[in-house]
Parts: sequence; structure tokens; C-alpha cells
Amino acid sequence: MKIRTHFITLCCVLFTSQYVQASNLQQAESRFVVSNYAKTHYPIVFAHGMVGFNRIGFDALGMDYWYQILPDLARNGSTAFATRISPFNSSEIRGEQYVEQLKEVMAITGAKKLNLIGHSHGAHSVRYAAGVMPQHVASVMTVGGANQGTIVASDVMRLANQTGTSELLNTLISSFGNVIMWAQGLDGQAFPHNALAAGHSTSIEGTAEFNQRFKLGLSLSPCGEGKYKDNGIALYSMTGNHNL
Repeated sequence: MKIRTHFITLCCVLFTSQYVQASNLQQAESRFVVSNYAKTHYPIVFAHGMVGFNRIGFDALGMDYWYQILPDLARNGSTAFATRISPFNSSEIRGEQYVEQLKEVMAITGAKKLNLIGHSHGAHSVRYAAGVMPQHVASVMTVGGANQGTIVASDVMRLANQTGTSELLNTLISSFGNVIMWAQGLDGQAFPHNALAAGHSTSIEGTAEFNQRFKLGLSLSPCGEGKYKDNGIALYSMTGNHNL
């Protein structure tokens, strides 16, 4: 039994892809590249959503926000990075954090353009980046993106204002954000939290304000088609089960 256990452990060490940290970035790497089917001309850079993280724990035991998608990309020839963004803050602040890490990716890889993928509130981050540095963006994909805001955020913000619990809510949720940072071994002070700003940014009203300034990637109608290419940037959107 011990020999079998040691053999399995050795296989995990030798063959498991892993993240290699670079500043606030995590680059997915693999000891073995089994194919080139996922190889892209430009690196892929992911942006997590609200309450997001990259990985909590370590390779053999932990939680991976991206469900091992990045290591699989690395095993199949892709250059992929996961960024770290404040779990709770405005779309603009999270967007700026993302942009700074995109610049790091370009410095590390020498790439002049990048492919951006954002999940949930991360959709705002990738669209923000495309708005402020379009010359460095090859494509934008939003996955389950809150591109029209959410009724849940609108209702929570309205209830908090009506009951006078806004500051209490902000304190509690922002403290949870610090826990998420601590669980990743990071200093929460480097990733400021503002739950009220996050709530407003993902509300229907707040997202409408954001969309007035960052229109790239929006569909022309709920669940309708938008542009497939804008300003030289390829645009993609996937998932959803409601008219957005």
C-alpha cells in the first residue's frame, strides 16, 4: 500500500501542471506539453469575478477558481496568466488593477497584444482594459459576464440604503475580502475592498453608467448579436440563462 501511495504522489509531482507566481500574476506552466492545439498567437490573460481568487491552497490540495482550465491550456501549448483583482471594488478600480497586470504580462512575454477573458464581474475588467489600451488587445471574451448588471445587486443596494445598513454591510463584506486575500497568502492592503462600490458597479443602474463609457463588447439587444469585431478587437461572449 505504501509503495502504491508513493507512486501516485510521484506521478502528481511529475505530471501535474501548476501556477508559477510572477508579482500579482500567476502564470500557468506545465512540465510537459502534450500538444499545441491551445497555442495562440498572443498570451491569454484571465480576470476573475467578484468574490474571486485564483487558487487557495496548493497543487495537491486546494480550490482552483478556474477549474484547472489554465494548467490544461499550458499542457496544450498556450501561454496563459491569471490575474489577481480585489474581490470587492468598483469596476474601474478592478479594471485598473487588471490593466497594470496586463502590462506585466507584456513585459514578461514581449507580446504587443493580449487575449482577454473575464468571468462575471471580470467581464467589466476586460472591457475596461479594451477601452483604455485597445492597441494592446487582440480579443475580448466575457464568460457569464454581468454586462447589463444584475437585479440582485440592485435589490441589495436598495435594501441597504432603505434600512441604513450600508456601512455595516460594507464592513462585513470587505472583511471577507481580506480573508480571501489572506487565504491566498497576499496582503489585503494591496487589494483595497469596497463592497458598496462593487454592489453599485454590478447593479443594473451602475452597469448602465459603466456601459456608457465602455461600450465595446455589448450586444445590440438582450440576448442578441453584437459586433464580432470592433476597433480591430475580436469579440466573444458565452453562457447565460436569462435575457441580459
